[in-house]
Amino acid sequence: MLGLPLAHLPIVSFPNQPELSTPNPNLIETEPWTPPTDAHPEIRLHAFVEQAWRSLEPAVPFVASWHIGLLCEHLEAVSTGKLLEPNLLVNTPPGSSKSLIASVLWPAWVWTWAPWTRWLTTSYDDGLALRDAVRTRRLMQTEWYRGQVSLPWAFVGDQNVKGNYVNDRTGWRIATSIKGEVTGHHAHMVCVDDPHHVKKVESDAEREATLTIWREVFPSRVLPGGVRVMIGQRTHEEDVTADWLAREGQDIHHIELKMEYEAPSAAARHPKGHVLAEGDQSSPRHGAACTLTGESHDQRTHEGDLLIPDRFPRAVIERRKIELG
Repeated sequence: MLGLPLAHLPIVSFPNQPELSTPNPNLIETEPWTPPTDAHPEIRLHAFVEQAWRSLEPAVPFVASWHIGLLCEHLEAVSTGKLLEPNLLVNTPPGSSKSLIASVLWPAWVWTWAPWTRWLTTSYDDGLALRDAVRTRRLMQTEWYRGQVSLPWAFVGDQNVKGNYVNDRTGWRIATSIKGEVTGHHAHMVCVDDPHHVKKVESDAEREATLTIWREVFPSRVLPGGVRVMIGQRTHEEDVTADWLAREGQDIHHIELKMEYEAPSAAARHPKGHVLAEGDQSSPRHGAACTLTGESHDQRTHEGDLLIPDRFPRAVIERRKIELG
């Protein structure tokens, strides 16, 4: 996707444009330039995550895990155009480092070699989206990070705030809530990290409002060649994950990792590798070979195996079940 220059026009300023309360990055003046056709990452995303981890989580040691490798491999494939499907959906439980990797470190890694990339990052709460955007920017300002950059860039001084920053290679990032103001912005990476508030998802009105926005607003926010990426836990049987898969399942690369492993059922397989639940023509593949790696997403083989036993051992999981009722 990003190894080749994506559709892009030089950004110009309009002197008569009235001042906006939230400056529009498309109106920020930067020097015209053309992205290189041979841009490519100098470091793999997984290695970048491991090295950058200590800058953001100095008190929490990095623990290598196959599920982190899986997530990094697929996010990297999105960036380099190697993912066959045009959209990526990842369902993982809380505490699996999904936000740190997908919403903080991945955008930073992409800007080391493709700084023209434009990001629209959202969550159910604008505070969470802002938190992750700030952490990305903080990492980008470290000496270690500048040493990883293969295509030099700098923040544009007149637009470098916490949730809305621009670089001099015409890349930008806007962070807001999924229900926030996104019209007028078009990005290469349109991402949502946890679209539903777990305490509000039971409300039909609240849930339907989120579904409507994802259906009707976000598809048009993607630039040509861009991608929609959703990362989050399952919160309801009729949540955005279920709705999106039902409508566009064949165009979504779906990864689902549960805290406790559930072996694939003996349901019939779709010709493209999807495992279909009875009466459901849109269920995500489960146990079928991944179109990127040729292997199953989940490396576990025994019923009940834990996803992150070093961080969440059996005793912790059982205690959490009691607490949640």
